[in-house]
Amino acid sequence: MAEKYPLVLNGTNIEELQSGDSIAGAIDSVSEDTSPNLGGNLNTGSYNVSFGDNAKALFGASNDLQIYHDGSHSYISDQGTGKLKIFATDLEINNAGNTANYIEAFDGGAVKLYYNNALKLDTTSTGISVTGNVTATSFTGDGSNLTGINTDLVDDTTPQLGGNLDLNSNDITGTGNIDITGNATISATAPVLKVSTTSGGTAELNLHRVADNDVYTDWKVRNEGGAFYLRKDNTANDDYAMIRGDSGIELYYDNSKKIETTSTGVTVTGTCTATAFSGDGSALTGINSDAFEEVFVGYDSNDIVAQSGWKTITFATINVNENSRWNNSGGSYTIPSAGYYYICFNHMHTNGTHTVYQTRIYNNNKGELAHNYPRDGQATSTSVVAYCTTGDNISFQVYHDNTSHQDENSGRVINACVYKFIGL
Repeated sequence: MAEKYPLVLNGTNIEELQSGDSIAGAIDSVSEDTSPNLGGNLNTGSYNVSFGDNAKALFGASNDLQIYHDGSHSYISDQGTGKLKIFATDLEINNAGNTANYIEAFDGGAVKLYYNNALKLDTTSTGISVTGNVTATSFTGDGSNLTGINTDLVDDTTPQLGGNLDLNSNDITGTGNIDITGNATISATAPVLKVSTTSGGTAELNLHRVADNDVYTDWKVRNEGGAFYLRKDNTANDDYAMIRGDSGIELYYDNSKKIETTSTGVTVTGTCTATAFSGDGSALTGINSDAFEEVFVGYDSNDIVAQSGWKTITFATINVNENSRWNNSGGSYTIPSAGYYYICFNHMHTNGTHTVYQTRIYNNNKGELAHNYPRDGQATSTSVVAYCTTGDNISFQVYHDNTSHQDENSGRVINACVYKFIGL
């Protein structure tokens, strides 16, 4: 069959192009055309369209979509203003060898996410299904359908709080211990720390301290049988204080009761030592008159008090043996030796224009020892038992409220006396 050749326009004539012929102005290859245009679809047949590195397949009037390879990575780049949309009935994104799934999406069905070709997350009509563990900074929402979570803290042997525990006006109840490392603060308008027990039981609050040498010191605040105890938590459970409500208070020393309050006062087991004793000692036992030594007696005061305020009394007559210890100009008696002393001061007052009248016994080295406030026109007796040291100066004083007052002869000091307890 004769070889066919295309017809070409040569000037105004249409000629058949023969083998080896050339046409003026024609191109020998497509690469010579810098702006080729297709008049229809390009059918590559069974051949490929090859693009070199960084050569892009461009789509859109402004080259909005670009597909290319830069020698290291491959790109599908949407440079336009709209969205990059991928349409598929079912969609798979797999590895380069098409042997492992990354993502699968099914029309009207699930989206599946994989890790190393193992399904991990699967969307469902109600949410998601996860194969494996879900880890998050926090979780919110309804967790009532979660399994493997025990809402009973009794079964959780190591519960921990991530923040403050709000009791929401409820109580923490149970049997066992609450151990706190740090501070426990109770804040409220009227804060209450309540330790309760069942009927007939014992409520106890333990205060525990570990010293630097690992010596344990425990104290118990205990409510037992209607009594309140402060107790040392040791083998003997030593008591230090006990409050029995309206029945009295007990104080202990080395677990031995020493003081107990009663309806009439206090009961002391042992020796009661004080700087001074005052008040009625008539009920004391083991004391007789031979236990005292008279060391000073003064009587018949020379003073006519005509001033307001305190006035120290001097005496017309004193015990002859005490002249060396009585300072009549200063109105004071010097204690000869340390010990317990019974000191009394008796004063009769009947006259004077005033409203305030008082007497007191005064230690110039230690201050006031006893004070009395009699009514006008009555006698007064002020007395005290006090411990005095060698050299203490004892004075006897009267107080009036104005300078117009005068004690007449009928208002003299009857006497003042000092007795020392023998053997104390």
